[in-house]
Amino acid sequence: MRRDHSRHSRDSAEPGTPQGSLDGGPHQGRPGHDCDLTRPEYYRQLHQAFTNRDLGAFVAYAVEGYRDGLLETLRTIQEIQFKIAWRTLIHDRFAGQRYRKKRVFRRRRELMLNFPLDSPVTLDRLPMLTIGLARDYSMLTETTLLRDVKVLIAMELVVQDPQTGGYRAHTDLLRRQMPARRPPEQADRRQQQ
Repeated sequence: MRRDHSRHSRDSAEPGTPQGSLDGGPHQGRPGHDCDLTRPEYYRQLHQAFTNRDLGAFVAYAVEGYRDGLLETLRTIQEIQFKIAWRTLIHDRFAGQRYRKKRVFRRRRELMLNFPLDSPVTLDRLPMLTIGLARDYSMLTETTLLRDVKVLIAMELVVQDPQTGGYRAHTDLLRRQMPARRPPEQADRRQQQ
């Protein structure tokens, strides 16, 4: 007697939760989305194993794909952890700040929390990071914005980018505290020895 577990797992999922996806990415609801990217190679390997009557190469291919998937998952987890640690650092730095006007404190913190982590931003683009920032800075002068950025620089959360003349989040501050990781190529060579 066979049981259909796939039907049970589909029925027991929360309504509105994407099936087979934790991040709600472009592959929402499609289990095995990575297989879609390598489907021709998968069928070639499967055909080769069937023709040669040897599963060794197919198992090696499957293990390599599994490893690649695990590495991608690890990178995603590390990226999410870094973003959480960065936001925590921002909140900690602002918690140690003395302020007279709560509105100014919140505006500066909001500006820093919305600073892009991966690219520099020019001064004129900073208020356009979010609708709330655009609303806040629309009633203020560029001098106020520059003053806010200088406060963020003094807090060591922002640095000026010499190449673009813009500003970028000082994520190196946090990256220096992270343990060094071995690149995947070195890990592969070590396992092969």
